Amino acid sequence: PRPRAPTLALPADFLAAVVSTSKVTTCPHNLYKYPARFAPEFARETIRAFSQPGDVVLDVFHGGATTLIEAVALGRHAVGYDISQLACFLARAKTTPLSVHDERALLRWSAELNQTVQLEAIAAWAQVDTDDGYYRRNLPPAALEFFSSVMLQLDRLKNCRQRQFARLLLLAVGQWALDCKTSVPSSAAMRHEFQRQLATNVRAFRAYTWQVAKS
Repeated sequence: PRPRAPTLALPADFLAAVVSTSKVTTCPHNLYKYPARFAPEFARETIRAFSQPGDVVLDVFHGGATTLIEAVALGRHAVGYDISQLACFLARAKTTPLSVHDERALLRWSAELNQTVQLEAIAAWAQVDTDDGYYRRNLPPAALEFFSSVMLQLDRLKNCRQRQFARLLLLAVGQWALDCKTSVPSSAAMRHEFQRQLATNVRAFRAYTWQVAKS
């Protein structure tokens, strides 16, 4: 008879996480609903069960960066790559800490957003030499007006990480306004939602990154 293979005792928390059906509600995982994402607790308990602090965790198709975020939070080094430019942007934005000065700058910038540059904004965005012309042409007029206006005012933010976080929230508002919707909110409604999400999430994100740094 063949000898029995040794059994591997798996932690109870890991087994519970494997079958988790909980919704993603915590920052920074909730900042953008990436397709086919899995529960953060699954990534968290897998990393805890099969690695030690200081180890390198590699995610070869990192998607919305769930594994990278949890690896950093647990004191591991995180390496990830993805063919999607959206995925790479999300990973950079979600793993770049914000300071209290960044938080204040973003809140001040958000409060000062205006709609007085609508026509200039649309014209300026149309001149940008990128490959997203197809997407601009197919945006509903209210969405084009809102996104153009905010994009034109991004330069008032002083550094890259502030602009990066604002762009991340623009993506979230785009999902809120356009994904699977039968009617499009007005430009003013999208601006209000953007300001609401930014105020809520910049505080939550800075609190999260501060807690990670402390631990």
